[in-house]
Amino acid sequence: GGCNRNTNCPEALLWQDLVRSVVLITASNNTRLCTGTLINNVREDSTPYILTASHCNLATNSIFVFNYENSSNNCTSNANGSLANSISVATDRAESSVSFSDFKLFELSQKPPASYNAYYAGWNANPEAAFESTTIHHPSGDIKKISQDFDTVRSTFFLPPNQDTHWQVGNWESGTTEPGSSGAALFDQNKRIVGQLEGGTASCNNISNDYYGKFSLSWDANAASNRQLKVWLDPDSTNVLTLDGMDPIAKLNNQDVELTYVSNVPAFSCDSTIKPKVHFLNRGNTILNSILIEYGVNQQFNASVNWTGSIETDELIEFQLPPVNLTLGDSSFNVRLAISPQDQDTTNNHWSKSIRLNPDPITIPLTFKSDQYGYESSWEIIDLTSQRIVAKGGPYVETTTTSGAIYQDSLCLYDSCFQLKIFDSFGDGFNGSFGQGYLLIQDQKGDTLALENNFTGSQRTINFCVSGSVGLDLPKRADLEFSLYPNPVERAQFVGLS
Repeated sequence: GGCNRNTNCPEALLWQDLVRSVVLITASNNTRLCTGTLINNVREDSTPYILTASHCNLATNSIFVFNYENSSNNCTSNANGSLANSISVATDRAESSVSFSDFKLFELSQKPPASYNAYYAGWNANPEAAFESTTIHHPSGDIKKISQDFDTVRSTFFLPPNQDTHWQVGNWESGTTEPGSSGAALFDQNKRIVGQLEGGTASCNNISNDYYGKFSLSWDANAASNRQLKVWLDPDSTNVLTLDGMDPIAKLNNQDVELTYVSNVPAFSCDSTIKPKVHFLNRGNTILNSILIEYGVNQQFNASVNWTGSIETDELIEFQLPPVNLTLGDSSFNVRLAISPQDQDTTNNHWSKSIRLNPDPITIPLTFKSDQYGYESSWEIIDLTSQRIVAKGGPYVETTTTSGAIYQDSLCLYDSCFQLKIFDSFGDGFNGSFGQGYLLIQDQKGDTLALENNFTGSQRTINFCVSGSVGLDLPKRADLEFSLYPNPVERAQFVGLS
């Protein structure tokens, strides 16, 4: 699909290590089937384990292709890559049932040669929901792509229903997945695997749900050695639950720190204070003991804090910054790192994100009533002028009957016009055989701004406007006369009164 993003596009710049871990998996006759990821183990001995999905039904004579990527330096090009870096034949090590976490672990017949420049991805076996997610994959067997979700994943299930077995990506902000993406790892904000793709309805025409079997369940929920990951990835029973990636190739630099990500920085906020958390990685050969973190708003690096400790090669650290006050309107939050002696690669030391602090908050109530399958439903609200997403909701939960459930939300909006987008991942809406749902947005006086109660498809769009002066306080007089225009009135039109 045309919405997919190549792994040499700007958003993949800080993910190039993980890009090197992802493989295209084909049948012995070269039919392109699924995606896999070369995964690290606690011994860090380069045992060539590949994590993928059970439902792919891959044979041990499958072919695992490294570095099948865009052969052009142009991000928008779809130039075909080389299939030369491949390894044939693997040994089954462990596999879950499809109805559980749907994982499959292979051990390749040989270690990837140094010329393949392969990377061993890290993982997180704790049951922690990633608050931003990335997947690197081969959709429809195409060259390697990257997709990103900037929202917290939700604990749920796939089919058949086994509660809390999967992480649900509500929608992708960049890219999507397709058949062939199955088995691809879901990486959290710290670049660690937290699941692998089982299925979903996402496509370039439908930004909704994808479901990833939980790594934390695959770890040791089943005691049998051929049904869990722990016995293979932690063979000495050290009980390590998080492990960073490993690069078997010697580093180019001795002194190099990489600013991989800054979390807790929203694109739109109604709170004037944010609490950013900095995530940085030692990219050099030597241990780092001190890192200067400078930060500020609108290119002003007027605050700083010194991190001290010990960070080894390929180790990743999370560090909480003090609270930061934003300025009203549009601004940017910026962070940069410095080490002594001098960093030998300063191209990966900066991070910046645009933020809009709500200049004039207006509280707007939203009510959503689901059908029986609330986990299929989600919505988002977009500022029509800036095209910025200012609010999101769902997916919700399944109920035992078609009566569904009612959810109340309070939106922090402002004087402007917006677009409400409603999604149903199954494509049958929330008005039909499984219940009669609705989504209602009102102003402060209870007047309706947007209402959808006849949704039977996969997506519905409604435009509406919010004003600081809402509702009409009319004198209660029988002889009051006034005219309203235009008449009739369409959705999102301004109404005049005289």
